[in-house]
Amino acid sequence: MALFRADSLIGSTVEISPKSNDKIINFVVDPASGKILGGIGKKTTFFIELIKAQKNQTVIIARDLEESEKEPFLQALADKIFLFKFKVETESGHYLGRVRDWEINDISWQIERIFVSDKVLFRALTSELQITKDDILSISKDLVIVRDGLVKRGAWSGKESSEYVSVGTGATLCK
Repeated sequence: MALFRADSLIGSTVEISPKSNDKIINFVVDPASGKILGGIGKKTTFFIELIKAQKNQTVIIARDLEESEKEPFLQALADKIFLFKFKVETESGHYLGRVRDWEINDISWQIERIFVSDKVLFRALTSELQITKDDILSISKDLVIVRDGLVKRGAWSGKESSEYVSVGTGATLCK
């Protein structure tokens, strides 16, 4: 099993059988399961079967969506369930930031963790919170709800800190 960061896959070549190529521009996510339903390319939509590294690039092997896959894919597509830049809040409504990236498992196509940052600009200089799939309660249109144990550190001098603390969860602060 390998984990892939979604942001690093955007722009990768997609080989769609039979014999067509595309570039991936986004992923469609099932909000109920957190599973990747498929991808959106510049020319078409597809079901991802395999991700493999070739020389200095990553190639995604895909196929056309089957009839049984089309309805959930189209519903998630209509609801714009893409995850990038979704707001992340705790179940009691505390804002934690926005989804900056996520990791997917290449066997189950499940989201394993999301990366949340409260800074859009200069994000390379700020900390981001890693939230594991076990702490994600729901994904809906434009919003991810996580366990209440994820809270921002207290305010000092009237200004909130941009760091997070995890309280009894699998979430970790990374730099």
